[in-house]
Amino acid sequence: MAVQECRSSALTEHEKTQAYPEAVETAHADYFAVMQQRDRSPV
Repeated sequence: MAVQECRSSALTEHEKTQAYPEAVETAHADYFAVMQQRDRSPV
């Protein structure tokens, strides 16, 4: 049952990516910007 749920979830995420490519691109850009900012912050 868990494998089928995982496949269903992966399929849903894939469909979202196909349906909203601009949102995915924006999310990736935002993520990388945050990661770069975090890497530059003093510890």
